[in-house]
Amino acid sequence: MNKNLIVILLLIGFPLAIYFTYQYVNEFDDITVYSDSDINSDYASQPLDQLEGISETAKNNGLQSIDTSKQLTSADIMQLRTFRFASVDGQLLQDADGNLIVNRDLRHWIDFYLSATGELSLEQIIAVMQQEISLLESPGKEQALALLENYIGYKTALAEYDQREALSMTEVTSMEQVGERLDWQKRLRREWLDDDTVQEFFQLDEIVDDFAYQKLAIHTSELSADEKAQQTQQLEQELPAELIQFKKQIALSKDLMLKEQQLIKEGRADEIAQLRSETVSPEAVERLETVDQQHENWRSRVMNYSAHINEVESMEGVSVEYKQQLIQDYQAQHFGEREKLRLPAAVQLLQAENP
Repeated sequence: MNKNLIVILLLIGFPLAIYFTYQYVNEFDDITVYSDSDINSDYASQPLDQLEGISETAKNNGLQSIDTSKQLTSADIMQLRTFRFASVDGQLLQDADGNLIVNRDLRHWIDFYLSATGELSLEQIIAVMQQEISLLESPGKEQALALLENYIGYKTALAEYDQREALSMTEVTSMEQVGERLDWQKRLRREWLDDDTVQEFFQLDEIVDDFAYQKLAIHTSELSADEKAQQTQQLEQELPAELIQFKKQIALSKDLMLKEQQLIKEGRADEIAQLRSETVSPEAVERLETVDQQHENWRSRVMNYSAHINEVESMEGVSVEYKQQLIQDYQAQHFGEREKLRLPAAVQLLQAENP
């Protein structure tokens, strides 16, 4: 199997999973969970060139001081473009007896580092994680190393399944395909990970997946509108209290977003900070400010890209192919593979805002 393709699938998953994620994001009031097939990376697989010590990719990503021929550290990782304005998500914890604490924080920690795939090779990322794990005391250290190996094995097996299915996938995804993919995912989790780990890592995901699948089945059935509404209401009442509370938080966030948009429209953007402090917790305010910063950074980069396109297109006496190459070179220097997929829509949105 093509190794790069496996890594890409580890990051962005199977189109079927993307389709289903889109469905349950809409069906579940825009809830974002840590999807198994999407490790929240903006980069596909393209390992750094280690032959020259510091690759051009590394230089473009702000890694001029890092020698990739030596062992990288977590501090080096945080200099990557992937983690701009970010801090480490999740953590490694041990109990009083030195055992590894297996919870969603641990999964977030693993997925956080894996999201750097594309700027670093998978092997380099694993080496950094192993270095962090080596700081733990026994037996937690050995437990963490074994769990990491099994988690990567699970991700790889899932990617291989997705690649096989992608070859025969039609444009229209059937409910049967969605159900088969979810069943296979559950099966692989339990083949590679013990029951306690599956429970801690994926319990919430599987509840949301099952809920969304059943809700989608209701909506695509031949039931009457009243019957669909009744069955949907019954389904929602069966959700765990944790997810019901989660839905309420999402509804609150959506309401806050609408109020912020209204303030901006009225020229009262300076009142947004006060609105947030009155509506959500200080921790949530801090997260929103981080998101704002990331959004402004992305917008600035898109504006620079759009200006570059205009500059290139205004050139005279050069071929269309040369212009395309200049644009592609700019993309390679300033954007990751997943970011490139977002560029056309981002440029169109920018143009719509500034006709």
